[in-house]
Amino acid sequence: MLPRFYYPEILKGNNQISNKTHVHHICKVLRLKKNDYIQLFDGAGNHAKAKIIEVKKQIVELNVESVNKPLLIQNSKITPVMPILKKNAFLLCIEKLTELGIEDIRVYRPDLIDQSIAKKNVNSLLDKAREVSIAACAQSGNNFIPQIQYYENLDVFLSNSKEQVFVFDTKATDPNISDVQVKNPQASIFVLTGCESGFSSKEGKILQKQKKFFFRTNTLRAETAIIVSCIAMKTIIGEL
Repeated sequence: MLPRFYYPEILKGNNQISNKTHVHHICKVLRLKKNDYIQLFDGAGNHAKAKIIEVKKQIVELNVESVNKPLLIQNSKITPVMPILKKNAFLLCIEKLTELGIEDIRVYRPDLIDQSIAKKNVNSLLDKAREVSIAACAQSGNNFIPQIQYYENLDVFLSNSKEQVFVFDTKATDPNISDVQVKNPQASIFVLTGCESGFSSKEGKILQKQKKFFFRTNTLRAETAIIVSCIAMKTIIGEL
């Protein structure tokens, strides 16, 4: 696979990369030269093979013969709904969900949020999450950068959602994941998990109307649970 770089507006013909990080990576790390090729993607599904025309100190000149349009508007019908977690765990989730081809990620502030991040700047974390998702797209070959939406709490999310919501928890009294039945596999499916401390009693009451399932496995960390849940649902509806 050619080295891939995020480029928001790919045009047929001449293009310029002026992003300092990209220019450094092309020139100093990959040591690419005139007539070498790279791949550009815009995060909305468009991508193109680009030929290096000239390498300057702060700019790389490119030529694009044609831009490849996405065949599908939506590749994945799975939308994970995950809590804010500690920075490293949260960014790991974003990276792996992007690699899985997830295009829409919903994030909520859980009632039992870890106190080490309770007062942190959420916007800063979400900005970093976008950077991580772009890097994951470049590495994995995914041409769609996921949209990340944030909700102040679980109730706000559910009040704005009319789609199928499947909740995965650790309570063995809930049906096992093998009992999952998707009535309309063509519709969007929300996969929801809790934080490290689980759901609060208030959240539990809010979720009573939703379909709840549990994994017949060891207790999963919060970051593992959302990734495994999405993989399981993608398998059930035939996306993997």
